[in-house]
Amino acid sequence: MLSLAIGAHAALNRGVLDAGKAIATENNDNAVKKTSRIALVIGIGHYPDADAPLTQSINDARDLTASLRSNGFNVEVLEDASKNGMHRAIDRLKSKIGPDSVVMLFFGGYGVSGWRRELHDPGRRGDLERG
Repeated sequence: MLSLAIGAHAALNRGVLDAGKAIATENNDNAVKKTSRIALVIGIGHYPDADAPLTQSINDARDLTASLRSNGFNVEVLEDASKNGMHRAIDRLKSKIGPDSVVMLFFGGYGVSGWRRELHDPGRRGDLERG
């Protein structure tokens, strides 16, 4: 069974730690064998065009990381990563997923919508790819 949760900054105000606990305990009752619990937590707070950094997205990423680790997750956390850094981290996460994995992917920060696909732009606006 593969479980995947994708968080957004808007959902954080509703209890990011509760989301982590829910994912961590999802398979506890019916688990016959030990499952792999892996997570990628990304918090972006610094944007070149922003007047001030986002403090809440970094704080939320740190809090969620602590909660997931205390519930047995192997967590990779990125703060203020580049777009390429995030792509590499997602590739590493995907390579760890097995048939019985519990997986959480969390992103806290701003995103940009473009051409029917959601993009994150931690760098210059010219870095966006249209697809």
